[in-house]
Amino acid sequence: MIRYYLLVMGIFLALGLIPKSHRLMNALAAGNGLLHLVMSCIALLMLDLPGRLGESLYLDHLNLYVELITALGFTAAAFYARGYTDSLMEAGELDPRNLKTFYLAFNLLLVTATVALFSDNLALFWIFAELTTVCAAMLVAILSARENIDAALKYVFIVSGAMLFAFLGLIFLFTLSEQALGEGTLNWTELEVHVSEFSPASSLQALPSCS
Repeated sequence: MIRYYLLVMGIFLALGLIPKSHRLMNALAAGNGLLHLVMSCIALLMLDLPGRLGESLYLDHLNLYVELITALGFTAAAFYARGYTDSLMEAGELDPRNLKTFYLAFNLLLVTATVALFSDNLALFWIFAELTTVCAAMLVAILSARENIDAALKYVFIVSGAMLFAFLGLIFLFTLSEQALGEGTLNWTELEVHVSEFSPASSLQALPSCS
């Protein structure tokens, strides 16, 4: 399922690189937000939750409500972005040639955030959460001011440092599940089922293997 979603979003993003009109690029960004907003509403109203979409995606009320808020925020930001980018270009802070890159990063941020929210695998969640960092940094660094580039680098450094600790936590959790279940896993739903089998003693035994 995730492959089909990424394929559809890839086509959508590719179409966003074709138009030269700012109005059309902005309309596609708003349409992307509205599409995710509608899909979230349909899933909340029509799907039997919690449920799975393929092997990698898991939907429940919590992540759908978060996705609903995320899509609503992105839709509002897309409508605001037209006037915002126009003012930046008038002030010389945004090169008109970088407008497509701006909207590409903007749309990619929503796609990567959506996949991260619905990921049932912690490793997949980690990957797409890290990609949101890259997309967000692009939106800042694309501006001409030197301060924006510095801010983007600081943002990437701080968030990547946190993600490094999260990665170490994933290694620890995988080792812990391997000791308790005989086979390591990073699937949320599977870990939830077997969490009672993770004793404090086995947690301490797993620590040396992560060093």
